[in-house]
Amino acid sequence: MRMVEILVVVSIVAFLIATMVNGYQQFTDRTRMNAAVENTITLIQKARSNTLAAKATITNAPSFYGLHFDKVTEQVTMFKANKYSDASKRIETMTMPAGIEIKSVATSSPVNILGGDVLYERLTGNFNVGNGEALPSVGTSTLSYGTVTLRSKKTGVQKTIWLLPTGYAEVRNYEKILAYVVDTNDKKLKIFDVTTPTSPRFINEISTLLAGNLVGLHVDQGYAYIVDGSGGKLIKVDVRDVDNLSIAKSVSLSGASPIGGDVFASEGSVYVITGWERVSGAANTVDQIQKYRASDLALSGVTASGNDMQSIYVFEGRAYTVNSSGGGVCGGNDTLSIFDAISSAPSCLYTSASLVDDARRVAIQKIGSSVYAYVLRKDGLNKFDVTLCPGTCPAPSNLTNSVAFGDSRMGFAVLGDFAYANGGGLPFSVSNIANTPPTIVNTTFSPGTADAVYVFGNYAYVAMRSGSDDGKLIVIDVTNPTSAAPIKAGDVCIAGSHAINGGSCATANDARDIFVGYYPYE
Repeated sequence: MRMVEILVVVSIVAFLIATMVNGYQQFTDRTRMNAAVENTITLIQKARSNTLAAKATITNAPSFYGLHFDKVTEQVTMFKANKYSDASKRIETMTMPAGIEIKSVATSSPVNILGGDVLYERLTGNFNVGNGEALPSVGTSTLSYGTVTLRSKKTGVQKTIWLLPTGYAEVRNYEKILAYVVDTNDKKLKIFDVTTPTSPRFINEISTLLAGNLVGLHVDQGYAYIVDGSGGKLIKVDVRDVDNLSIAKSVSLSGASPIGGDVFASEGSVYVITGWERVSGAANTVDQIQKYRASDLALSGVTASGNDMQSIYVFEGRAYTVNSSGGGVCGGNDTLSIFDAISSAPSCLYTSASLVDDARRVAIQKIGSSVYAYVLRKDGLNKFDVTLCPGTCPAPSNLTNSVAFGDSRMGFAVLGDFAYANGGGLPFSVSNIANTPPTIVNTTFSPGTADAVYVFGNYAYVAMRSGSDDGKLIVIDVTNPTSAAPIKAGDVCIAGSHAINGGSCATANDARDIFVGYYPYE
């Protein structure tokens, strides 16, 4: 009996010791990770401030500073004069704490293949990237953002340092990259883990309890906002814990028998356009931007009525919309319109001249200090410099129609120097939007019909509705969009068992929108 008591006591003590050791190891690991992040950011800011202080110019390269990330030695080195290979130019080196590794150094612009150097533009301090010793061309390859991801070898916990276009850095934590897809066939929101793009996998889904067509999706701050087009509904799904999804709120859109369209969530508000639905083609006269409070989906204001708004994008206090015909809210046919998104009822600030063809999608991107709007039309692409709008809005530079996009082409995404479009069974097209006017650079990949395209990092995520990849969420490697055809890196079935048997999916889907982002949320 006494021996049993001794064994029990020993077991309890061993458990307590193991718990204490594990807790200590986790504490040590967190401490080392925090130190690695802090020291890395310190070097980043030193390289930037040194470049600015030196007032380096194109002809004064010796005053140019950069950082070299070495994944083999787990070191970050600040160097001068764009010459890391010259040991005499290496100014300061920081070695990662034990157990912490440099997992990746990446850029948002698919055209750049990052070797290991983060370089700073002279005078402005904006960051850029280089491969080897080559100095990037200032003004031709400025990036939207870059990332340096550090990882704990023991726990797998990652912290990502984001390099912003201004050259400043901020830290964001994430464990996975997820793709969210709405399927109007079974009225469900599906979530896929695409952290490893070559092996996407289904992880969870939730029924939206909606009766109509799911036509709009946007994810922001741990919530997915979904629009039921023909049913005239807006729902909010809690996706902060992907293992326990729940519907947080559901409301009817404002107006008599409203028809919902695109949706965008930003800065505590949710913007829904109403009046036309791209699945059924149904339309009514209640064509508005309806602004809802994100916390409880309370309606805060609406615009005046217009006609046939197709898409909305909200950026820095402005809401950008396009309409296909019949006169937009700001007036005119086939136009880009800009609204004040901060006021309770978004008011019209600007509308462009007619773009000739049906305008389908709009995307916004900030490059350096300039803001650009890109509009996908039925037969082409327009590029606007809207930096000074509504004061000064230059005329759009029109894309020559070397490839007819087709009336049903709806999938559209913009990242870095390139725009991606798909739909109508026509080729997946890649356009260089750094050019003025933009130029089509690749149309060799034809996966089939898709309304939903999202580009994240070096991959495009496409939810297919027909063609050779019918029913699949496919991942396309767009690392080198100009030099080679996009290559399908991975795929998974959107509906049914999600398994691909014999190269095809047993259950069809009707996916109409997609969103890709980091998980969990800050």
